[in-house]
Amino acid sequence: MQTKEELEQELADVLGKIDKAEKRLRSLRRPPTDVSKGKTRISFITKKEQIAEAAEVMRELDNLGRREPEIRDKLQLHSQELEKRQVIDLEDVTMNEKKVKKPKKQQKKGKGKAKGKA
Repeated sequence: MQTKEELEQELADVLGKIDKAEKRLRSLRRPPTDVSKGKTRISFITKKEQIAEAAEVMRELDNLGRREPEIRDKLQLHSQELEKRQVIDLEDVTMNEKKVKKPKKQQKKGKGKAKGKA
């Protein structure tokens, strides 16, 4: 199992990659710039390449979007397990403090039936 620090680092990496992918996708979807005579600077081939790259970025963004909740769930489980361990350790300490040696039960000296014939 991964440590809490590793999970937090992985989450930070995923969030950074998501941010970069969103920026890249916005830049790919932006309309082309116009040049002096009203013509656009982008050719048909370049536009197709941009569409393909945008689709790839969208897939990457989708995968990262799925990983983020998984990592958050792992972090939550990790913190819950840590809390359970602390509670169990605390209970063990209190149980050990409560354990006091009890005196042995004393046998009652009572009237027993006499063995033999009456």
